[in-house]
Amino acid sequence: MDSSRTTPLKEQTEKAGAYCARCPVREACADYVIANDFRDGIWGGLTVDERDRLAREQTDLA
Repeated sequence: MDSSRTTPLKEQTEKAGAYCARCPVREACADYVIANDFRDGIWGGLTVDERDRLAREQTDLA
């Protein structure tokens, strides 16, 4: 994956999400970073905002 500072963030995010989509541990990865409140990067195919939204939904269901 290109991590060049000249590549627009949206493009980098989309590439990371596509890479994560093929990963067999994607859900476990997302669960781990949500539980540990990682605030940077794409993990489990999710951005920080997407992880925050998912964490709120999980809390609301509990």
